[in-house]
Amino acid sequence: YDIAADSWSLAPPMPEAKETVAVTHEGKIYVVGGYDGKHALTTFFSYDPATKRWSELPDAPHPLSAHSAAVWQNKLFTFGHYTDLSASYVYDFDTGYWRKTDLDLEDGRHNKATMLNDHIYVIGGFTPQQSGMDLIQVFDKDELKKAAD
Repeated sequence: YDIAADSWSLAPPMPEAKETVAVTHEGKIYVVGGYDGKHALTTFFSYDPATKRWSELPDAPHPLSAHSAAVWQNKLFTFGHYTDLSASYVYDFDTGYWRKTDLDLEDGRHNKATMLNDHIYVIGGFTPQQSGMDLIQVFDKDELKKAAD
């Protein structure tokens, strides 16, 4: 969406069709993992609106679907997975490496994550036993720094 022109336009399609989450960081859009209708995926791509080009990044260490993601400082965190409900991974934009975190994430899939005031909030979701969760998990900068180191 171009705010100045008050108009929408189509961007080039993603390199693969999938259901996934997107986050922004330093003027680019990032999509990690997702579900292609048959399998959870590990792929990780960035889109640069200035060049209108997609770039491939290092795959996530584990397939991710039904997850959420948020960026804190120069790190992208993921939360949950369809079959591993407490999975959390972190990608370091500086080093280009992924790793599993030790965040104390409550079981859940299809949650949503956002960053606000140096905290990541992981909101809602569900489990096979619970159709909707009224849970808000908060990870502060100390927990995020420890998980990313």
